[in-house]
Amino acid sequence: MLIGPAGVELYLSTEKDRSYPSNFIDYQKKGTGIWDIDIVKSDSIMGLDPGSVYTAISSDELGSLHVKDPVAFQIPGDNDQTGVLFCSHPYTWASSNTGLAVRGSGHDQYKIESVNVFPRGNSWDVACTRITDRLPVPPLGVFSGISPISIYFYDGAECLRSLNESNIGVSRARGFSCEEIGGMAAGFDQSFPEICRISSHEPMFVSPHGTGCSRYVSTLITPEGVLATWQQSQENLSQPLVGNFLPNQQIEEIFS
Repeated sequence: MLIGPAGVELYLSTEKDRSYPSNFIDYQKKGTGIWDIDIVKSDSIMGLDPGSVYTAISSDELGSLHVKDPVAFQIPGDNDQTGVLFCSHPYTWASSNTGLAVRGSGHDQYKIESVNVFPRGNSWDVACTRITDRLPVPPLGVFSGISPISIYFYDGAECLRSLNESNIGVSRARGFSCEEIGGMAAGFDQSFPEICRISSHEPMFVSPHGTGCSRYVSTLITPEGVLATWQQSQENLSQPLVGNFLPNQQIEEIFS
């Protein structure tokens, strides 16, 4: 969701009743469609009307046919442009990738600038790198005197299907479709969209329970601190939404 002087925009991804291109129609599972990203606009949150929904980002390219999971924000240093980081999947659903779409001031539609703005990694996140959140680092402590930095949380996976482990190998959460584990990246806002991967060789966020799934991180900056929520595997393999609130005082202590 974006809230600004022009009002409120609610971003959502939905699966539309659309068919694959005729020469690839055999890849489409019965009863499924194609994912794209919609927007609902209003002057206020209470005024959001599902009847005003329209499609803002879609793709006809086979390598990025499905687009979903939008993360909307004002492009750093450019108040006239809005950016959306999104996840894309090919027609085969063989990977999850992070793309970037940009919209100029006064426009409703987005232009896809890249379907691979933050490439997949080489090890634990080789099959999936899906940015789910952008968190501007509060200018506190050691971060108070430097150029603005943002943290990017992302879901990663080593494979799209659960793999059989060797009995003599290291047992670890690998992540797979619907059971992704978490990583983190960062970048100076003035250099966006340059983003540096921090979780290069191992995930940073793994549930101590179940499959290890820890995904879909989302943060909210409030006057009192930062609220974070994420989806986390439990012992019974359920994936409830869990959360944590970090007060500003504790953030300053961490950054000092």
